[in-house]
Amino acid sequence: MQKYKLLASSIFLIITLLVFGLQPAVTRAQGQLLDGKTFYGKIGEKGGKAYGNDEIIFSDGLFRSTDCDQYGFNSAKYTTVMDKNKINFSATTTSQTEGSIQWSGTLDGDNLTAIFFWHKKRKFWFDIKKNYWFKGKIKR
Repeated sequence: MQKYKLLASSIFLIITLLVFGLQPAVTRAQGQLLDGKTFYGKIGEKGGKAYGNDEIIFSDGLFRSTDCDQYGFNSAKYTTVMDKNKINFSATTTSQTEGSIQWSGTLDGDNLTAIFFWHKKRKFWFDIKKNYWFKGKIKR
């Protein structure tokens, strides 16, 4: 009976290590699915027409929006998840003066679509909370 308990606990430990121990390696590999890709496209406020252009860059595990450079937003780590033949990503960029932007989007073939939420806290006035969109194609 003691052998079976030992065997059962050993099997449980092995399964736990396989399921949870390998997860960081999978996440790291998926985090690089978009590395080396650049997308050029239009941006606009949610529900509105395009008001400008943006270039989205994925490099060395970091996400960057060139349009947001002018506001002091940094490059940020991004994560990806495969969904059939599409790649979903998310990232949060920050600026010392302009708050944070939460990004999420999908690569489908050569087309990247994203939504992003800008939040800027203010001391003496209402916080700024705005939603935007990006639609672009891979830059060749």
